[in-house]
Amino acid sequence: MQIGSSNIASHGIASYGGAHRHEEREEESQSRVRNVGHAGKDATSVTLSPEAQRALESAKPAAKEKLGPNELSEEQEREVAELKARDAEVRTHEQAHVAAGGGYINGGITYEFQRGPDNQQYAIGGHVSIDTAPIAGDPERTIQKAETVRRAALAPAEPSGADRQVAAKATRTAAAARTEIAVKAQEEAAEAKEKAAAKRDEDGESQGARPSVHASHALASYAMAA
Repeated sequence: MQIGSSNIASHGIASYGGAHRHEEREEESQSRVRNVGHAGKDATSVTLSPEAQRALESAKPAAKEKLGPNELSEEQEREVAELKARDAEVRTHEQAHVAAGGGYINGGITYEFQRGPDNQQYAIGGHVSIDTAPIAGDPERTIQKAETVRRAALAPAEPSGADRQVAAKATRTAAAARTEIAVKAQEEAAEAKEKAAAKRDEDGESQGARPSVHASHALASYAMAA
């Protein structure tokens, strides 16, 4: 827009008309006298004083380079270049999540767009949803899943703060599953030990109630003697 240039031109003309009105009238009178015999030739000619000429020259707007309808200024071109770089970075980031997340990725990638000076849409942000819940009753598979989720969260070259939070949660999930496995192993070991001790006690009681071989022979001899 050229509002400033228009205002400058208007002020210059107005100043000329106010400051030199008296001189203009005298100049017009002299011009009429000089041209009275040449109305057919010079009726449309206008003679300006030197002051008026300088005022009009200073009022001319500065020449500006005009851009075509599809051309961008240097500033707009820089903005488009930045948007293109950001778009490529965002898409690479989100695709790294999807590639590493496998079947635990829920749905596709959701992008946030911004329209550039060239009227094109550029991705400036994005996210994907990933299932981080443990697998109930199966700590071994939970550990495998948590490790996959962690790799997916940290897959991009520069993980975001949200990515690191997901990775930390996956690490805690895997640690809890390992603790569950260890506790279960201890419980099973203690249960097996108790069963072994109970079996030994049962075997010992059975042996104590049964007469020994020598005792049996002694009883038989005593019976014969009687």
